[in-house]
Amino acid sequence: MKKLSLYIFLGLLWCNVGFADWKKITVNEAGSTMYFDPNTLKKHNGYYYVWTMTDYLKKDSVGNYSNKIHMQIDCISKKYKSLTFVFYKEQMVKGEESVTFEGDDVWDSFAPNSVGEDFINSICK
Repeated sequence: MKKLSLYIFLGLLWCNVGFADWKKITVNEAGSTMYFDPNTLKKHNGYYYVWTMTDYLKKDSVGNYSNKIHMQIDCISKKYKSLTFVFYKEQMVKGEESVTFEGDDVWDSFAPNSVGEDFINSICK
């Protein structure tokens, strides 16, 4: 029974990220479009957690067309951590995962008056 519960939990977690309801944030100078999934926005122990996604206009240097990043956001300091990175060979985080790795556990901040700062402010309102 414990294994069944674990499989159900993992399946729901996968469905939540795999079939995301991506909301557009902006298009950067390189033509890549940035999104976030409001369905993954959760608050826990005073921090917000959310999945973001970048869809590239062209392949990157190793052949990826998109990535998603699981972020932790501190609304008091307006800083964030990138917890997990997942890169994909197709656009809109579809197809084969190219590589997955954990973040470096360092708090960072976006430049003042940037899209990133606006994004954190919208999450923290």
